[in-house]
Amino acid sequence: ILNIEVELMNMDELDADMEMTEEEGAYRFENVQYYDEYVVAPYKNDDPTNGVSTLDLVMIQRHILELEKIESPYSIIAADVNGNDDVSTTDLLLLRKVILGIQSDFETNTSWRFIPTTHEIEDPTDPFDFPEKVLLSDLYVSNERIDFTAIKTGDVNGNASTNARQEENASTRNSPKILGIENQNIAKD
Repeated sequence: ILNIEVELMNMDELDADMEMTEEEGAYRFENVQYYDEYVVAPYKNDDPTNGVSTLDLVMIQRHILELEKIESPYSIIAADVNGNDDVSTTDLLLLRKVILGIQSDFETNTSWRFIPTTHEIEDPTDPFDFPEKVLLSDLYVSNERIDFTAIKTGDVNGNASTNARQEENASTRNSPKILGIENQNIAKD
């Protein structure tokens, strides 16, 4: 995902470095001291309406009413709009306020959540016990690769734009269209 802030915090020196991801989601820190302890944490909290629609509201509502359970643990995390580790009607109300423009953010949650790809979700029906950062004890490999799975808050069906090219296509698709019809005489039957 493009433009995610990734923080590398040196826990030994309490010093942080920040990088932004490129279009493919890549980031890189250079001149990192070996044998120190680090924490890597991504962060993105903008455009809360990206990928969010009334379809997401319907899916969350059906999940709460147990008419059609959300199966993906990542979609369950996305449905937890207020970030309290539970999917409830409060999440529906908050999401509706954001969709309608009554509220500009999710108050108690960020618009994106990140889970290290190495983390295994033990119970897909209750996936909330997950880390959002990675601790590196005694860094000793210079090309250590740390990947995350991004989850767009509120986007249960997973259609959020994740890079500039998608956003460009989405804005073209959503722009007003002009429909032209020749003048015609219309007669009443």
